[in-house]
Amino acid sequence: MERKIGVILSFIGLGTVWLRSFPWLCSLLVGLGLCLVHMGSWKNIHIALHTVKRDLMCLAVIIKVRISMYHHRRNRRTIPALFAQVVTQHPDKPALIYEATGEVWSFRELQERCHAVAHWALAQGWTEGDVVALYMESQPLMAALWLGFAIIGVEAALINYNLRQQSLLHCLSVSGARAMVFGSEMTGAVTEVSSMLQPSMVLFSTGKQEDKDELQVQSLDSLLARSPTHPPPYKIRKEFNDRLFYIYTSGTTGMPKAAVVVHSRYYRIAAFGFHSFGLRPDDIIYNCLPLYHSAGNIMGLGQCLLFGLTAVIRRKFSASHFWDDCVKHNCTVIQYIGEICDILVMDDYGYMYFMDRSGDTFRWRGENVSTTEVEGVLSKLLGHTDVAVYGVSVPGVEGKAGMAAIAQEGNQLDLGAFLIGVQKALPSYACPVFLRFMPSVDTTGTFKIQKTRLQKEGYKPQNSSEKIYFLNSRAGHYQPVTDELYDAINEGKVSL
Repeated sequence: MERKIGVILSFIGLGTVWLRSFPWLCSLLVGLGLCLVHMGSWKNIHIALHTVKRDLMCLAVIIKVRISMYHHRRNRRTIPALFAQVVTQHPDKPALIYEATGEVWSFRELQERCHAVAHWALAQGWTEGDVVALYMESQPLMAALWLGFAIIGVEAALINYNLRQQSLLHCLSVSGARAMVFGSEMTGAVTEVSSMLQPSMVLFSTGKQEDKDELQVQSLDSLLARSPTHPPPYKIRKEFNDRLFYIYTSGTTGMPKAAVVVHSRYYRIAAFGFHSFGLRPDDIIYNCLPLYHSAGNIMGLGQCLLFGLTAVIRRKFSASHFWDDCVKHNCTVIQYIGEICDILVMDDYGYMYFMDRSGDTFRWRGENVSTTEVEGVLSKLLGHTDVAVYGVSVPGVEGKAGMAAIAQEGNQLDLGAFLIGVQKALPSYACPVFLRFMPSVDTTGTFKIQKTRLQKEGYKPQNSSEKIYFLNSRAGHYQPVTDELYDAINEGKVSL
């Protein structure tokens, strides 16, 4: 061992002499050598030598981002101010491309739409610190709305467009929103809760609007069309560490919770992505993640707003159109961001890997599903019977499909009416894909439901006293799981 250490020190000594004209690098090598000797293990030395380049690059990114954040904080910059700098650099370059229509907004056009939003918001009497909820599928207007609000210090609450009824009302309530802007595609969901909204809440709709007599809605499109596009005569008081907007957790332990995103946090996340992945302003990023989510709005859209990349926005993710879209728009950067509330495993080289979700939750369709929330909804619909909700693995499918074991004998339940109730009360990704009706659900001595055996058995038909159903999404109803259907699901012949 002493001979090995001596050899290491000899190499370090030679390297120090050779690089003595670079004092900082010399010091770094000496420090590294001392650490290696202290670690002692050849395995650790091998790992350190193979990861030093990566770690130094990571250190350089951290320093670069911290220095830029220091300057932005010192100069009291905000995200709209940083975006304005990008606009001056290439005003006519495409900023946003809406895949659904092919519509292209240049950086100048995006800024003009943001100005129109700011003028409209001022005309509504909203001031710094007021909150406006945004409830729509991903589209360029959503970016113009929250960024336009930020110009005058108004804060957007970005609502998950999958939420319905109580979850939707909860998000609106905790945000303290004075108004809500929703896409016409969300009209049905808004109508369901309209009678329970605060009387003072003002509603605005964008897109082709169906006649809904029960809704008092103003057309946002016509209001923005009449709004000026020059910078508003307003000087914002907010600074780099002040609130920008709110995003919401997925609600894995109850209702979704509002998380505050300040200007500096938005910049930090986007900047780390830009520098870590070696992105350039001439890159084109394909953003198929929802804009109510930090991954889609900050890591994706932030590259456009802060670093001048062109972003292709897709309304919703589509596996069948994914590569065609990327080729069509010549995308060089494809955004796929995992989410932490998951178990992370680190190998010997310091690389992190996502494993299954921890706790009593699971992930499906890119969203976190709270088993507690789903159990409560199903139990209420079924007259407070025992229900166990859990995720089951399906071969060849990412995530886990939701399954509900229900303590109920016979065929008294109207599955059609049950499905309608579930779809009204839960986001689409939280609706159980499988149902298992059984005489009783396993419980502990303290009446806690046991799910281990249920998860292992999955959706395979067990015995004649139980019935298992599969949600046929194309047909829109639950159907019994036979041996033939079970095999077809496992072989990927049935769409989930």
